[in-house]
Amino acid sequence: MKRGGQYRIRNIPLLISLIPPSVAILLTLLFKEVVVSLFVGMWVGAFINEGLRIESPFYFFISFFDVLQTYIIDALLSRWHITVIVFSHLLI
Repeated sequence: MKRGGQYRIRNIPLLISLIPPSVAILLTLLFKEVVVSLFVGMWVGAFINEGLRIESPFYFFISFFDVLQTYIIDALLSRWHITVIVFSHLLI
């Protein structure tokens, strides 16, 4: 749908929700880097959540910064997330 001169998908099909975990799993198997693969999977998910706007590279950067702000910084500021991370590291 065109809104304000830009195309944006409003109703995202449910099968597209399988793309971010598939990307993360595939990259993990290919490169053996779990953390980077999970970050790229989150980035793909944020890009899909923003409406799959591909007409400008600007939207790729917006989804990148959304991942940093929403899913990393805000998660690390949460007491419960830090508790789970510390507990997981104590198990190792």
